[in-house]
Amino acid sequence: MDNSDPERANPLAPYFPSDVPSLPTKGRQWIALLLLVLVFSGIAYSLARSFVAIF
Repeated sequence: MDNSDPERANPLAPYFPSDVPSLPTKGRQWIALLLLVLVFSGIAYSLARSFVAIF
């Protein structure tokens, strides 16, 4: 390590606080929408499986 690369305070931390990647607002909305679709599709799948198991 030379002087241009400062020593990290915590070697297990993947990023310095200033290096943490940020998502723009549109990116957060897409991730929230994807998670919502996954949750609802899981609910629909479980309901469909329970109806199939009954009949």
